Amino acid sequence: MFIERKHTHGMTLVTQSPWFFSSIFIAWACGIVGPAEDPPAGKSLARKPAARVPGEAGEEKKAPHPIPAAKRPTEVRCPQVPTPLRVKGYEPASFVCPDEPLNGPTPVFVVLHGNYDRPEWQCETWKEAAGHLGFILCPRGVPSDPEHDRWTYAGNEAAGEEMRAAFSALRVRFPEHVRPFGNTYVGFSLGAIYGPDLVVSNPALFDALVLVEGGLKRLNLPVMRRLVKAGIKTLVLAMGVPSRRSSAPKVVTRARRLGLDAHYLDMPGAGHGYSRDFSAQARKILKKSKMSDKEIP
Repeated sequence: MFIERKHTHGMTLVTQSPWFFSSIFIAWACGIVGPAEDPPAGKSLARKPAARVPGEAGEEKKAPHPIPAAKRPTEVRCPQVPTPLRVKGYEPASFVCPDEPLNGPTPVFVVLHGNYDRPEWQCETWKEAAGHLGFILCPRGVPSDPEHDRWTYAGNEAAGEEMRAAFSALRVRFPEHVRPFGNTYVGFSLGAIYGPDLVVSNPALFDALVLVEGGLKRLNLPVMRRLVKAGIKTLVLAMGVPSRRSSAPKVVTRARRLGLDAHYLDMPGAGHGYSRDFSAQARKILKKSKMSDKEIP
């Protein structure tokens, strides 16, 4: 812009070039300058910042009431393969968890093995047969052949004491998920021979009895009446040796006359052991029996 000074009669006149007004107009139009205002005494004139509209870019949005993060429920670690369980005063038992996640009190299948046997073998078999219904717990017993990892039990009374100790250990490990009553006793061979006496002496613990390859001679009429009195509701027999296969159906008939929910699983060709299709056949029998009421929801 240009400023011209002219002297007229001794006075100095200051005039501004037309370009000056043009530049002021352009600056005003572009928002560079605004209307003049007198600043307060001692302060310079400063342009006020534009008010920020809530939600504009650069402004952090805050919730009026923050929502706390939900706490994830703690999941109980539960093995799906035979796992050692410490039992006070005894060798470790073996156990397997149910197929489904734990959800409240759950039934237990307590499985006592035979002579020269292993608890892990019984846990594997019964995991396939009844893992959909509950825990599988297999007390170990005492060594019969340490070199080959084979086990037996030191008599009926000793087996009962170890069984109760193993059950207590399982409850300590899963205090909210082991049902203290209405469980199933399973015995194979020697464990089947002990079975009737053990369930009668533990009436609050069991309401079902499963005998595999043994125990038929113990199931006379007086013993079966004691089973009913002790609260046993279901009896399942599974036999493979020909002589036992012929006797078992007669025992089932007598048991039904006493009001027991009795079933027979035939295992032709199995001998003193389990048939190849035992797990599938056992699931069918268990589904037909009153033990199906134990199914985990």
